[in-house]
Amino acid sequence: MKSRGNHRDLEEKATNKTRNLIPGTLIYRGRIKQGFSIDLHYYDESELIERKFETALAFESFDIDKNSFRGKVKWINVTGLWNVDEIKSIGKYLEIPPLLLEQILNISNHSINRSGEGYLFNSIQMVYSENGAIKNEYISIFKNREVLVTFQEKPGDIFDDIRLRINQDKGLVRKASLDYLYFCLLDALGDNYLSVTEKLQPRIEEIEDRIIRGNKIKIHVIHELRKILTILDFSSEPIGNFIHMLNAKKTLLDMPDETYLESLDIHIKEAIDGIELQKDTVDNLFENYILNNSNNMNQIMTVLTIFSAIFIPLSFLAGVFGMNFDYLPGLENKMGFFYFLIGCVVTAGGMLAFFKIKKWF
Repeated sequence: MKSRGNHRDLEEKATNKTRNLIPGTLIYRGRIKQGFSIDLHYYDESELIERKFETALAFESFDIDKNSFRGKVKWINVTGLWNVDEIKSIGKYLEIPPLLLEQILNISNHSINRSGEGYLFNSIQMVYSENGAIKNEYISIFKNREVLVTFQEKPGDIFDDIRLRINQDKGLVRKASLDYLYFCLLDALGDNYLSVTEKLQPRIEEIEDRIIRGNKIKIHVIHELRKILTILDFSSEPIGNFIHMLNAKKTLLDMPDETYLESLDIHIKEAIDGIELQKDTVDNLFENYILNNSNNMNQIMTVLTIFSAIFIPLSFLAGVFGMNFDYLPGLENKMGFFYFLIGCVVTAGGMLAFFKIKKWF
């Protein structure tokens, strides 16, 4: 009993560590611990500067001469949210509000999107397809008037195409402002939401076909689809509302053409509608799966019940003729055993015919 009590006390202490904290307290709530790095892209139409640092201090030492980077678009990617001290240092240097830093470290499947005085902030799940598997990863995006910062738990994201455009000077990204870079990141997120729904569609159709045909299917396949679609739903709808807000308040972003945001708004709505449709379809498939299993179980129980009903009178007859009396009618008859078997067969056949007439099976 003492050991159980100590175990419960330890659980309560562990739980209370995350309760009643001062707002802005930085605690990493994830589980991934894969190094720490700060990758930066400083660029304009004529020059690109790429660097990678292992500590916030090394980055600050490089960035301290801000005049030499004046006029350049600044994109900083921070990998390794587990290193709270480094996150705190870089957040202080880049003047990111403590409450936003707290949210960046608070790993969650729910999306948070904010527009404050001089900044835009997104905390979302980016969902993407890799080698045939659907994966999701937590990412935060912070943009103020001077810099755009992305925070992620582990290396690898969906923005490699944007980096390639920056490196090879393709499209408008090297010629446009920081706001356009922010738009490109949101556009990449929307593209991947739509891409994932397209890749999920064949899986859903295959499961639907197997359920209709009555073929066996493992329940974890449906649960996995529901999990992916739930994450997509939690992420896409809030970001869709945020993009709709940006489209309505065009002063929040300085875009080369206002049709960019309108196109992105339509694009993300298309992805949201597709996700909702697929989510409803998978929910219906799950209900059909449960219904099919229930029907199969009912059929099995029907067969077992019929066998039980048939053998009840047969067991009665066997019990009567198995009684230990000195005299029973028919025991002396040489054909008595065969008459008994014929009677059992007729009884069983009659019951089966009766059940069939009643359409009980």
